[in-house]
Amino acid sequence: MYEHLLVALDGAPESERVLDHAEAIARAFHSRITVLRATISAETLLAETAGTGPAGGDMGSIIDPTPILEIDRESAAEYLTGVAQRLRAHDLTVDTEHPEGTPATEIVTRAGPRRRPDRHVDPRPRRPRPRPLRQRRRPRRAPCHVPGAPGPRHRRRRTRQSLTSARA
Repeated sequence: MYEHLLVALDGAPESERVLDHAEAIARAFHSRITVLRATISAETLLAETAGTGPAGGDMGSIIDPTPILEIDRESAAEYLTGVAQRLRAHDLTVDTEHPEGTPATEIVTRAGPRRRPDRHVDPRPRRPRPRPLRQRRRPRRAPCHVPGAPGPRHRRRRTRQSLTSARA
């Protein structure tokens, strides 16, 4: 049922609590686990540091993002390797990924629906087929299944005459 589990981590102890649950599911269904930690991208880092210059209109010094990005990638790789080793110690298949980008976009792109190329998916919504005419018809009066009781066919219709004669 669950062939592949994607576990997104950020290094916080609260996020690591999900590992116990992922481990239990992977054992039960013989699943493969991918642990993921998104690292900061160069564009995001430059956008965050662009406004740190003096307010007098001076752009300030431009920061080289390469050392910061390398440190972030190395720390993510080291952290995920440690998590993967803990899971592999329990005989689980574990992969690690540390892509550049915002966590939300990276998680959604990795966890998005994976469609098989050999299956054709019709984009139109499915409509229920109408039932055949024989199945749509219901009997007007159902027979009574109580032994000894008259069925609905045997009921006498009360007319105005019978009601007025019954009152008198």
